[in-house]
Amino acid sequence: KEFADKFGLEIRNVVDPVAVREDAKDKKPDLKKNKVVAVVTNDNAELLTINWGKLGGRLFIGGTAEGDEEPEVTALREVTEETGYNDLEVEEIGEENFFYKYYAFSKQETHEIETTFVKLRLKSDSRQEQNLDESEKGKFTVEWVSRSQAEKEVVEPLHRYGYEKFIQKKPYGGEGVL
Repeated sequence: KEFADKFGLEIRNVVDPVAVREDAKDKKPDLKKNKVVAVVTNDNAELLTINWGKLGGRLFIGGTAEGDEEPEVTALREVTEETGYNDLEVEEIGEENFFYKYYAFSKQETHEIETTFVKLRLKSDSRQEQNLDESEKGKFTVEWVSRSQAEKEVVEPLHRYGYEKFIQKKPYGGEGVL
């Protein structure tokens, strides 16, 4: 990264991350889906999060693509559904996919997913009513947090990757699919 930064070179992803969370290691997947994780920033350099508390900690906004929906469309839809914010613009779409297996406590299912990351910017505080699934209602709070708070509290591997990619500009260097 230092070499690329010094000489103004683009850092290209060549390995797609693969991870299995401990709670899903020995479980057969109930669902296989294409998902997105949206990292949303505002003009105050804060990050939009949903806080699941003991059910899952602090996360960015994630969701499942409907049919062959493009990642940016999924990201915009999911942020609006889960948080109510509806005046957003796409800043970046990650070129990599993150292959991940985890246990979804809110749905009591093991998911095997292929995730694309999308960075969005809030253009205004315009909001509408949230459109939540029954499994989501009353389970989390929508919160803007500072980068330092996100640095400490966004620890779930999939969402942490989004933080490292878009906020820290850290290239992936672990195991995965070439």
